[in-house]
Amino acid sequence: MPVAKLLALAVAIGANNLAASLALGALGQARRWPRVAVVFGAMEFTVPLVGIWLGRQAARWLGTMAAWLGPALLIGMGVWVATSPLRGRAAAKREARQVTTWGGLVALSFGLAIDNVVVGFSLGLGEVDALLTAGVIAMAAVVFSVAGLHLGRASRRAWETAATVGAGVTLVAIGVAVALGVL
Repeated sequence: MPVAKLLALAVAIGANNLAASLALGALGQARRWPRVAVVFGAMEFTVPLVGIWLGRQAARWLGTMAAWLGPALLIGMGVWVATSPLRGRAAAKREARQVTTWGGLVALSFGLAIDNVVVGFSLGLGEVDALLTAGVIAMAAVVFSVAGLHLGRASRRAWETAATVGAGVTLVAIGVAVALGVL
């Protein structure tokens, strides 16, 4: 696979991690960046490899699930983030801490990465270096996750409620765009 295509693929896949991390940063979870980066990076490394390994038959079954699961997760998280100011500061912080537990992050990152199984299937049908491909995708996920957390934190400091609602609306918009096939 040419380097430009590999990098474009990694950027496209990493966009979900950036969106989720922006929201987590806006909710005050930027200090947990090592945990978020490790879980998101590990998931983005593992899932394409699993996809490559599973092959063509399972792609048909998971393809239908991935088409709605990723966008639904982004939209759901967006609504949750956008409405967090309505629940009060303490409740929003408690919920954000729950999402950034190890288990919460594994569930979130799995939902964000499930569509990458299908990407892995398609890559597995051609001549690709599986470890290089998964490594580049994982690196993009880590970079986007850390950047998103810090950008979310910076926007939260300046405009806490507006940043939180904006991050939620952005997640909903990205989820809708993914569902419509625009992203």
